[in-house]
Amino acid sequence: MAEAHAITPEHIKVERFDLTVTLYPSHSDSKKLGKIDLDRLLNEDPAGTYNSLKTLLIEKYGKPTNQERQDSNGTTRNTTAWIFPSTIITLDTYGAQGVEILYEPANAKAADTL
Repeated sequence: MAEAHAITPEHIKVERFDLTVTLYPSHSDSKKLGKIDLDRLLNEDPAGTYNSLKTLLIEKYGKPTNQERQDSNGTTRNTTAWIFPSTIITLDTYGAQGVEILYEPANAKAADTL
């Protein structure tokens, strides 16, 4: 199923951050949830937002499984991931002003449990 059928409800607030939520259907069954995407766009302090959200996720899920930092063309991209048997949680900066948290199934079988 194309991601064009995603649902974007109102913004939610996590701590002091307003986030846009997008719910994507499963590719195998459009009646099931495939992934959840939380975005903060037009952020005046992406590094600060990233670090604050990372701290909140560490408090909730423990030490990250993977952390990566890439510098390219004057832009830094940080990616931190928590990998569990059924779910992968990724915190990512993108561009100069965006921060994203993505919850998605770890594999096709896990997609049925999200």
